[in-house]
Amino acid sequence: MTHDPTSIQVFGIIPAAGQALRMGQPKQLLPVGEVSMLEHVIEAVLWGDTNGLCVVTSSAIDEALVLSEDPRFLTAINDAADSEMIDSVRMGIAALYSRCHVHDRDGLLVCPGDMAEVSAADVRALSGTYRRQPGGLVIAAHHGVRGHPMVFPSAWAAEVRHIRDGGLKTLVERHATQVRLVERDSPGVVRDVDTPEDFHRLAGNA
Repeated sequence: MTHDPTSIQVFGIIPAAGQALRMGQPKQLLPVGEVSMLEHVIEAVLWGDTNGLCVVTSSAIDEALVLSEDPRFLTAINDAADSEMIDSVRMGIAALYSRCHVHDRDGLLVCPGDMAEVSAADVRALSGTYRRQPGGLVIAAHHGVRGHPMVFPSAWAAEVRHIRDGGLKTLVERHATQVRLVERDSPGVVRDVDTPEDFHRLAGNA
């Protein structure tokens, strides 16, 4: 069955509420060029042809940053110290559903807030692939290695709400036959920033 790709929406979720214990400081606030790491990821997702974006972060980080005034942008606060990334994803889904008209065939794009080298072009490649053939899992990859962003149908939101162990990896395992990889030249889609060494490597490549 054919469809109009422009009728498919893609909504971004940036989980960015982690405690950054290995970094020793809030990595979301570390500089990447002229902006913070989190602001860089926000810009990449907003300029990556998305219809809306929810950033899930702590109240302290929310207060420290001047976040986007783009009308597609909203935030959700997660201050739970024992929170996992999947918890922030669930909060992002709930916030988007409360503010946006999200349909079952639309896509939910997840890009963690520490993916400091992901570009708008990377996000656009994922959102475009999903729009052309909605359904299943679309995952960014570099030389066959899976990374982020990833997109899944909003129809799977109920399943994500009930995942207890393994986070989004569980979703990938359950739907392994529906995974489509989008190869990207940049290794940034498989690099997050967890440690001071990761940040020094990032700074050295800037």
